[in-house]
Amino acid sequence: MRLLISLWDGDNWATRGGRDKIDWSKGPFIASFKNYKIDAWTQRRLFKWARKYHLIYDYCQDNVRFQNKLPLECYLPKY
Repeated sequence: MRLLISLWDGDNWATRGGRDKIDWSKGPFIASFKNYKIDAWTQRRLFKWARKYHLIYDYCQDNVRFQNKLPLECYLPKY
């Protein structure tokens, strides 16, 4: 398994309609992962919790932006 991350400026559309602004003065933004491991059967509940309470924008729910033609990865299972 591998984890890929990208950061781009979605300030005017990906942050609850622009209500949450990105403070670019806090950059550079760095994400790192060590010993990343998830047990799909016991930690799925925690993953769902994190999505529910910390996810601000999910482009797989943005039918307006993609004119109801979502990217293929949006049709894959999330868990």
